[in-house]
Amino acid sequence: MKNINYAVVPGTLYRQLPQSFIDSFSTIEQNSFLNLIPFEGDQIFHTGYSITDVNFQTELEKVQAFDVIKKRNIRRFSFDIGPCYTKTDVIDSKYVGVGDKLSQNEIIDLCEKKLDWFMRRVPSSCEVAVENLNFYPTESGAYEEGVCEPEFYNQICKTFGISLVLDLGHALVSAWNLKVNSREFLKQFDLDLISEIQLCKMGVSENQEAYDAHQRPDQVEFQLVAEMLGENRRQRDIVVEYWKDPELLIECYASLKAYFDAKN
Repeated sequence: MKNINYAVVPGTLYRQLPQSFIDSFSTIEQNSFLNLIPFEGDQIFHTGYSITDVNFQTELEKVQAFDVIKKRNIRRFSFDIGPCYTKTDVIDSKYVGVGDKLSQNEIIDLCEKKLDWFMRRVPSSCEVAVENLNFYPTESGAYEEGVCEPEFYNQICKTFGISLVLDLGHALVSAWNLKVNSREFLKQFDLDLISEIQLCKMGVSENQEAYDAHQRPDQVEFQLVAEMLGENRRQRDIVVEYWKDPELLIECYASLKAYFDAKN
């Protein structure tokens, strides 16, 4: 399939991956300010910071994010919008709301203020993007349906002129837990807004709740992406979010490239 740029996000596997493998990519995705990976080529950056978090601005300043973006000429910087709480904690691998709960309108107001603050501090060459969340039916409501569904991201991206990093695993988790068809769910995302697709395979717990397992994706996920994109020709980055076994990551990228090359 044309117009796909394969990018690698080494993450915690960086020191276990052959340098020749990393050098085979023209683009690398950074995901930690504390463990920046040496790379001279094209770089994008995804962070788990959330625009709804009360500490969003101070955390970015603390890690000197804007200096990193400028010095490394980061092409795209992305972060989360929700959950719909100003503070969260992690319990059983899920975010639980502990701060003030926000309505959709309050989240949109925060986006307007904080995106303006952010964009005034980065070069115009740096694309700004947000990532979709995964829906969990938690009692805290940290993941409300409204901030996990495609229309919310379509609205935010169009309103503020930013793009979407589509985390396929998050989308599949949301579809499963919302009890809707995954293919129909994916079709609701506006393809023209998507600048990156992150691939991994979700997991399902014993109580039949889907969760973001970051398992190695295979042709099941590849086919979902191919079906979703169809003939849409926007240039996109595709990354694999799997960090358990370096050899399996290398094999996964080989399978991914072979699958989409066959679509050309």
